[in-house]
Amino acid sequence: MKKFIKSSLLFFVAFIAFFVFSLNFYANYFWSDSFGYHDLWFDIFHYKITLFLAALSLSSAWFISNGQASLELAEVKVLDQKQLSSSWLASVVKLLKSLNLIRDRDSAQDLCLKCSRYVSSSIMIGSTIVLAILAKNSWQTFLLYRHAVPFGHYDPIFSKDLAFYVFTLPLMLDIRNWLLTLLVLTLLGIGSIYGSRNLFLFLAKGGESGSKDRRHIH
Repeated sequence: MKKFIKSSLLFFVAFIAFFVFSLNFYANYFWSDSFGYHDLWFDIFHYKITLFLAALSLSSAWFISNGQASLELAEVKVLDQKQLSSSWLASVVKLLKSLNLIRDRDSAQDLCLKCSRYVSSSIMIGSTIVLAILAKNSWQTFLLYRHAVPFGHYDPIFSKDLAFYVFTLPLMLDIRNWLLTLLVLTLLGIGSIYGSRNLFLFLAKGGESGSKDRRHIH
């Protein structure tokens, strides 16, 4: 039953996303075609898709590698059953079991590990999509750089052609901002893994988080 609900929810979300994309695609295509910009529209669409897929691939590989490293380095020290049973975290686990939200054999540590996977996966998937959309939205800057031509006039300080400030510099700034966004989202993702994996130690009023997480983040 749970698998059916999850599959239905994923199908519904995918259908809504596909419907919105198709509607936008249809409207833009016929609007451009009505003005005779059919070929131009396809060129722009090609660059958008290329930038989107390139950013999606790079950010996915980056997040997967950092996520795997975080899961391997995250230390979770198991508390003894006497200490754990006296914490209110054990009461939360019993309540979830009574509601059939988790399996009977799942412990407090298993619950935290599952929460860690769900939270970190959601953050990283969302971050990947955000980064891909940011790259797609820079299609105009990319096209300006790709079709740049020299102006023949140079600035008096750095002796660079003025075309550099019109075509090249904006792309460099976009790349810098994209990399900074990638760094911030990476810290957020791996921080969620380390934080959720060691959260049950603090909820159980004992234990300490590992030191390897700090070395990874640094």
